[in-house]
Amino acid sequence: MARDFVARDGIESLGSILFPYSAKTTTYTIGDEDYFIDCTSGTFAVTLPTAVGVSGNVYIIKNSGSGTITVATTSSQTIDGSSTKTLSQYQSIQVQSNGANWVVAGTSGSTGATGSTGTTGQTGSTGQTGATGQTGTNGFTGQTGTTGQTGATGATGQTGTNGLTGQTGATGQTGSTGQTGATGITGSTGTTGQTGTTGQTGTTGQTGATGQTGATGQTGTTGQTGLTGQTGLTGQTGATGFTGETGTTGQTGATGQTGTTGETGAGFNTVSNYGDNRILTSDGTSNAANAESNLTFDGNTLTLGSATGATGVAVNILGSTGQLFQVTDTITGNILEVGDLSGNPIFTVNSTGFTKTLSGYFTGQTSTFVVFSMPDTNGVGAAFNYYVINTATNGYRYGQVMVVWNATANTAEFTDTSTEDLGSSTGGLIFTANVTSNNLELTANITSGTWTIKIGASIL
Repeated sequence: MARDFVARDGIESLGSILFPYSAKTTTYTIGDEDYFIDCTSGTFAVTLPTAVGVSGNVYIIKNSGSGTITVATTSSQTIDGSSTKTLSQYQSIQVQSNGANWVVAGTSGSTGATGSTGTTGQTGSTGQTGATGQTGTNGFTGQTGTTGQTGATGATGQTGTNGLTGQTGATGQTGSTGQTGATGITGSTGTTGQTGTTGQTGTTGQTGATGQTGATGQTGTTGQTGLTGQTGLTGQTGATGFTGETGTTGQTGATGQTGTTGETGAGFNTVSNYGDNRILTSDGTSNAANAESNLTFDGNTLTLGSATGATGVAVNILGSTGQLFQVTDTITGNILEVGDLSGNPIFTVNSTGFTKTLSGYFTGQTSTFVVFSMPDTNGVGAAFNYYVINTATNGYRYGQVMVVWNATANTAEFTDTSTEDLGSSTGGLIFTANVTSNNLELTANITSGTWTIKIGASIL
């Protein structure tokens, strides 16, 4: 059955007119049988059906709750050019299909102040009204049959002269009203006359909350409208008044008084063994100090000296977990040691001339370079403990290069003793030792691979 409904001589209702009403609290897609969708609570989306093939269909969506309602479309269709519309509390929107997209027929937005109205143009003359014919007696109204599709409207002819109005016959009894058929497709709207220039719009006032809109009654057939006269030009808006000057800033209040400073505690009031440039240390009492004769500072040099005949530790610096630095007041054994954070010695000077040092740590090496160099007059023999890692193949090797040299003859002999390779071959790196330009040099000769190298040297 077709859904079109055409009323040619008006519609008379003997009671209220019902339109479909749906209350929603969660995401919803509008169906063919819907008309008024009332979103009573929550924040969610209401999706319109396709606008294609349903030109003229009308839907009203309202947000009666405190959340936010998003009106969406399908198939990338638009609502007045936008993919979605958003409704705040108590806002509503009425949309109508134009056969391809949705157009807004009415929304409850904020109303701005009305600008000045231009002078109204002259109204065109009204054509003569033809005489009205006599009205026949009204018969009983039968049931309304199914309405056919409305044909295209022909051009309107000129209105003839109205005849005299005859006497109205007695009105017959009205028959029962038949069921209302579906609304027919709305005809195209005529071209709108030109609008005059609009004046500047004043500041928009705040709009109060919009009340709920009742159901709209059916509109009777509208008579033909006469031609609209052109709208006059809008008057100019008056200039805006000047802004008043800003008042001067008030004076700043006075700052409150500062409280008195507390008393300073007592310092040293007794110094024993005093002398020029001596540094004071506490003698264990609250106000007395001792001027140390073996710890002086003259403004340029800090001097630490042991007592005459002493053979103990002169300087001892401790780290968080061990000894970092130590100097002894002796002529035998280790007279200087430097340790790592754990207290393990990494540099030692012995009274016999023995020196141990962590000489170098190198990463990412791919070509031959000198690992260690020192003047050949510093000794005649050395032992270089080492480990090498080929980071490209995970090959490991540990060994020791022992060297003896003659500084006068500029000659050297060395032996490299090492473990077997671990993981993969380490043959891409070998060590050589030579005396070059009065320096003893240990060279890492690299033919392949990428290497990490660590060396520790002992010199005699």
